[in-house]
Amino acid sequence: MHSDSTGNFITYTYWDGSDWQSELIDENGGNHSALALSPMERPHISYEYFDTLKCAFYDGSQWVIETVDDSSSVGFYNSIGVDSTSIPYLAYYDSNWQDLKYARRLSSDVEDDDDTGNNPVTYKLYPAYPNPSKGRATISVSLPVASDVELSEYDIKGRKVDTVAAAYYSAGEHEAEVSGLTAGIYLYRLEADNFTDTKKLVVVE
Repeated sequence: MHSDSTGNFITYTYWDGSDWQSELIDENGGNHSALALSPMERPHISYEYFDTLKCAFYDGSQWVIETVDDSSSVGFYNSIGVDSTSIPYLAYYDSNWQDLKYARRLSSDVEDDDDTGNNPVTYKLYPAYPNPSKGRATISVSLPVASDVELSEYDIKGRKVDTVAAAYYSAGEHEAEVSGLTAGIYLYRLEADNFTDTKKLVVVE
């Protein structure tokens, strides 16, 4: 994760197992950035933009940018952490009042959680990340109750390529990694009790 020196763009850079990949997060710009990963390994980035503190995070399908504090000259120094329920916490300096401040989001980036913040209330298959990938990606699922789970990969013609996971899992958030795929379009399918869902994964060279 870095700021592009040519335009101060906020860019997230990661190693996909075979090469470095970069994603443009905020083309408007930003400085003094910090990075933290959620339990589902989703990146959260805090940064300063014209005396405003911002937070960007990947929600499983896209990047979301939020304004945390624009009350005064804030964010020149900042740090970020993410707790076990995927809620981000930020500490930052207010240079106008010379105060150390603290902020947190009131809800997490994990959708369909119950009011207690414990187990999800529905089954859910999340988009693979990164997607497109270079042969390696992470797939996350939500289980409201303990379930027999099968997560499988298929090619675009519907032929099974691999069984990624087949076991009895406890309620909560789980993730699996797929790797070694050649370039092409794949489908991955979750079957858990009476729930099924299928999503697409694009692999590039």
